[in-house]
This record gives sequence, C-alpha cells and structure tokens, in this order.
Amino acid sequence: MFLFLACAAAFPLSLPLLYWWLQPPRNFAPGLPVVPLWIAFLPLLRSWLGFPLPGQDETYARYVEPLMAQHGAVVIYFGSQWNVLVACPQGMKQLFSLERTTFQKQGNHRKLPNAAISALTGGNIISETGALWRKYAQIIRPSLKDDTDPSKLDIAAERLIAQLEGHAGSVTGLVQRYSMEAFLPSPPAIHRIHALVKRHIFHPLFLSVPALDRFPRLFPSRAIARNLIGNLEVELLKALPGAEARLKLGLPANEKDESGNVQSKLDGAFLSGFLSEREYIDNVKSETGPRPKLTAVLFIAGHENAQQALLSLLWILSRDPELQARIRSDASPSPILHATVLEALRLYPPIPQLFNRRIAHDTVLSLPGLDVSLKEGTYVGWSAYGLHRSIDAEWRPQRWGSSIEEMDANLRRWRSEGQFATFHGGLRTCPGQPFALASLHCVIRAILRVYEVTLSSEEGTQLTPGGLMAPRDLKLHFGKRP
Repeated sequence: MFLFLACAAAFPLSLPLLYWWLQPPRNFAPGLPVVPLWIAFLPLLRSWLGFPLPGQDETYARYVEPLMAQHGAVVIYFGSQWNVLVACPQGMKQLFSLERTTFQKQGNHRKLPNAAISALTGGNIISETGALWRKYAQIIRPSLKDDTDPSKLDIAAERLIAQLEGHAGSVTGLVQRYSMEAFLPSPPAIHRIHALVKRHIFHPLFLSVPALDRFPRLFPSRAIARNLIGNLEVELLKALPGAEARLKLGLPANEKDESGNVQSKLDGAFLSGFLSEREYIDNVKSETGPRPKLTAVLFIAGHENAQQALLSLLWILSRDPELQARIRSDASPSPILHATVLEALRLYPPIPQLFNRRIAHDTVLSLPGLDVSLKEGTYVGWSAYGLHRSIDAEWRPQRWGSSIEEMDANLRRWRSEGQFATFHGGLRTCPGQPFALASLHCVIRAILRVYEVTLSSEEGTQLTPGGLMAPRDLKLHFGKRP
C-alpha cells in the first residue's frame, strides 16, 4: 500500500519531467512545428503489438504533411536525436547550395559511430566532406566519366527475363538479384548474407533507437549483425578483380584488371598507401558508377536504390496495360519510357528522406514565411518524397516534356531550383545518375518486349514502412506475349 501511495504521489511530479523529455531542446529551430516524438516509434510499437505496419506514405500523409505545409520544414526525432526535416524548394536550394560551408555532409559513421548500419556504410565518397571527400573524389570521380558500358546490362537483363517466365508471386528477390548482377556476377553467398544483414539492420527497434547497438551483450543480434557485415565485406572483396590488392588483404588473387576503371584506381591507391585498408573497403562497398565486364562493386548506393526504383516502376506498369503498349510501340530510346522513369522517381524516390547534413556554424534557414535560427551541430535532413508531392502529387509523366533532350533539361533545371531531389542536388549530385537511368531503361524495355506484366494479387500493395521506398512484397505475374 505504501509503495502504491508513493507512486501515486510521485506521478504528478514526474509529468513535467516526462513533458520535457518528449520535447526538443529549448530554442531548437524556434518557430517550426514539431512532429510528436511517438511517431518515431510507431513502427516499433505496432510491431510489438502485432498490428500491420503502415506504409511510410501513409505515415507521412497523416502525421507529417499537415505540419510540413506550414513552413516547408518540421522538427522531427530520428536516429536518437532531434533533427530539422526540409521539404520545400526554398529550403532545399539553400541546403544544397551551401553544402560545403554550412550544411555539410556527415554520414552515419560519424553521426551514429556505434550503430551497426555505420559499420555497413562506413566513410566513403558519398558520406564524407572536406579533405577526406576530396581525397576519395581525386581517385574515383575522374574514372566515372569513362567507366560506362551500358551494353553490359543486357547480360543481366536477359538472365532476369529467363527467370521471370511464368513467374507469379513476389518479385523482390529476383529484382534484388538482377540489381546486384547488373554490376557484379555475385555468388549466392553475397545474396544470402546481404538478405540477413538487411533483416538485422532494419529491425524497427534498432532503427528507432540506434544507440542500443552499443550494448551487444544485452542485444546479441547486434553482434550477429556486425559479424554478418564482416562476412559480406570478405565475399565482396573476393569477387573483385585484381591480384595484388586481394593478396594484401589475405584473400585469393583474381585475374588482374588493367582496364583503368574505378576499381583498378582504388586498387592502385590502396597498394600505394594513399588509402588505408578501411578507406579502401568502405569505398569499394559504397562507390557508385558502372563497371566494364560487370566485375566490380556497385553495392550499397548502387544496387539498393536501383532495386527500389525498378520495383516501383514494375508496380506502376502492372496497373497500366495501355502504358506498357505505348512503351513497346515507341522509338528507342523511348521518350515515353524516359518520362515514365522520371515520374516514378519523382513520386516514389528510392531514398524518401535522408538526415545527413550537419550545420558547421550558427545560421539562418530561410523558409516560406519564416526564418529559422539554427545552432552549430544541428542535423538537417531533406524529404524528397515530401518535396515532390508538395509541388504536385498527381501522376503526370507528360510534365517532363516531349523529347528526351527536353526532359533532361527540365531535370537539371528543377534540381537546380530545389524542386527535384531523387539524385540529391548541388555539387554532390549522384555521379551514377546517368547509368542508373540507363539501367532502368534497359531492363524495362527487355521485360516489356517479352512479357505482359500484371498484379498477381488482388490485395492492395503497400509501400515499405520505413527506410528505402518501394512496394512491399510486390507480387506480379509475367505472361509471355504472343
């Protein structure tokens, strides 16, 4: 009885403390609406209670979009801390134009150094800034300009075509395999280990509270995740060409690569001592851009994003037989297909949001109707999904233009104006964008040449609950055309 009375008396006193804990720090982005903290834990709570997880489009529309409509930005809890999330052209333009001096890139390996996801991504040309980024760019960027052979995609596309014959059911695994094999003839071990890594990395609990990764004894799955990531690195390195770099890492030597492509440049930098072993491995995992002979790695940034984009495209096409017919009858390269790809990337960006900018000094973020003072060290993210839909949520591929040249010009213009962020923006625009678009063109034309694509389930398809955006467990039927 005494314990009950003590708890009852303490409860009112604890309410101010609870309220303080649920709010962002005082003077954190003053004037911006705050998304309630419990929204960050919604997937975790529903998972624990056994309820189905809503798609991230539903979560955004219900809980974030009404607040975002006020000024084009909100305060939101993500990755164990409060952040500012921007989704308006005015804010996006400022974010990308001042990325070197003010809104500097900072990857998971610095923001969440003890998280398992940081062990997977590491520090690389995508996530670093300043001197380290210049160091990596010196090796990788020049090679990307000449390291393109889209015709090699035909090999992976034809392999996928053969696997799709008569297929009716989930296509996620097949699309993942294609997305990997478009750049690396990856052995089954890579597919198997990668699937296990994703299962551990994207668990709702550890996405909501990545700080728990620091306690592997309490949560043994975190140690398992790190071991799997180590195994994945070894398997990826085994699959790369080049003898000397492999031998230095204690792995079997492969055929020497003298092509001068990105991978051979990374090998040379590692062997000369310009890159440390960790820098070499992290850039091998995350480096973007195509490779001749399909031998090197376009792994995290490449195959994951391509996989989600292809799933979204197949979902769109499966619901529109007329669009499939128009693409088949169009010229090659097809303006209709190009507009379809760009509009799919606009409405269903593979990376719907990203919190990877840290403010280098106190600054002011100018938004519609509000100038927000932000302190040094504040993390700022962007929502491509929210940005694009705030401009126009309607499916309208014709907005891009009538010719491929006009569409590409609009892509460049809208990106520079902060209206399109699927490939990000500013000086750090994704260098693999041209090849990513070429790969989607190649595989869609190959599929539609042979098959009619339809939904194989009458149940409504939902989007993924978080992380990368794509239809969840998409089930399709591929019927051979006469």
